[in-house]
Amino acid sequence: MNYRKIESNDVPDLIALRGKTRENAISAEQLAALGITPARVIDYLRTTHQGWLCAVEGTIVGFAIGDGSTGELWVIAVLPDFEGRGIGSRLLSLVEN
Repeated sequence: MNYRKIESNDVPDLIALRGKTRENAISAEQLAALGITPARVIDYLRTTHQGWLCAVEGTIVGFAIGDGSTGELWVIAVLPDFEGRGIGSRLLSLVEN
């Protein structure tokens, strides 16, 4: 498992992953209706937010993003096949730090 900071080119894959989660899955279309578009996420990552992802063999399997201006966890998502492996806990810790 490889953990690293989220880069702007990761954002489309993150949005797609968000719709594949077991808990609170939200499709790209639903996110866009809420104003959460790739461009907006990239803007947040350049300004107030920071995030980390976990990749296995080059495929993103989970990610977390926090809002540094408020200290709030914005999102944490892990694919169902990778739940129970400590990925979410590690991502949360990285975002908190």
